[in-house]
Amino acid sequence: MKKTRYSLFVYLLAVFWAHSACFAKSCSAAPEVSITAASQTKHNGVRLRWKIFNRGTQPVFVYSTFLNRRDALTWERKKDGTLAIYTFLPAKLSMTVYSFPKATFAKLGPKATIEGVFDDSRPTVRVHKSDKVILLVAYGTEIEHLQKNLEEYSHSGDGHPANPIVDWQCVAASNETKVH
Repeated sequence: MKKTRYSLFVYLLAVFWAHSACFAKSCSAAPEVSITAASQTKHNGVRLRWKIFNRGTQPVFVYSTFLNRRDALTWERKKDGTLAIYTFLPAKLSMTVYSFPKATFAKLGPKATIEGVFDDSRPTVRVHKSDKVILLVAYGTEIEHLQKNLEEYSHSGDGHPANPIVDWQCVAASNETKVH
């Protein structure tokens, strides 16, 4: 029995080490995400003007598929009432989907800025003028390995096509902004 537990421990340690080596990521170079304007839309949605600034000395890659779309990937009302708008998948999903947009990434060089408008006019959570919102974005410092994983994953049909991004992503959050 002891030998079996020891073998299991060694095996799990080896798996953990291999997993850490494959998916090692550095989240120290967080870009600065800010909401410059937030307004309520006609159907109780929200329109955000946002800006992302790379304050670091190395390029960062921002997962941008849902940054300029007309829908968020996920909405969540926090315990304090703040609406969190996720432009990425926050956790892996075991389900497969028939249609999901191709992953796109915006490369931000050192001290570079990108700006855009996020307009979700029919959100899954009702937005009120007194609400506070935050925008959460996924980023990383390298994408070569990720792009290879995305390609392999798309052919396997095993789980959600954005699951490799979950392993790769670091998260940056904007300032909390009141909806007008």
